Amino acid sequence: MQKLLIVDDEEINRSVLASGFEDLFEIVEAKNGKLALDCLYLDETIGAVLLDLNMPEMTGLDVLKELCETGLIKEIPVFIITSSNSLWDLETKLNDQGKEKQAASRGNCLLWWGDGGGNAP
Repeated sequence: MQKLLIVDDEEINRSVLASGFEDLFEIVEAKNGKLALDCLYLDETIGAVLLDLNMPEMTGLDVLKELCETGLIKEIPVFIITSSNSLWDLETKLNDQGKEKQAASRGNCLLWWGDGGGNAP
């Protein structure tokens, strides 16, 4: 069974996500970006990542930056789980850094967010 790494500082969020995927994946959890990178470097069998952006110690944006720099983003799909405010922060930071096209073209990264009513924009 393939492994799914769920990265979120809120235990309840990790638990809800794990319950939705536990029939399909072996679940690995990390409560911050630093621990997530440790998992990815130590366990080559992780097949995908659900990544929160706003976390202590190391943010999801910092994790994405490192995955891009090391090339792991091309090997492991990353699905960003976040609130709409976090998405705005991500778009702003990418635009501020002039990396919108580069980040979009790196592949294996999907932004997903909700508007609180279950409707995708």
